[in-house]
Amino acid sequence: MAQFRQCYCESSETAWLSMLVETLEKLSVPEARAVPCDAGDLVAAKAHLAHSASFTATTNRTAA
Repeated sequence: MAQFRQCYCESSETAWLSMLVETLEKLSVPEARAVPCDAGDLVAAKAHLAHSASFTATTNRTAA
């Protein structure tokens, strides 16, 4: 059972990473970068990233 769970986690992490790479490749072309972003989307993305960074910093501090 634990072996299946580890395999599932690894495959879902690989799938997530593959989707991230694919998205970044799509956004790296000049045409995609030329499209203006909605200000609300940018604010939401910055807030999400700030929360993730603070969570990681807190987790790393407590794990040490």
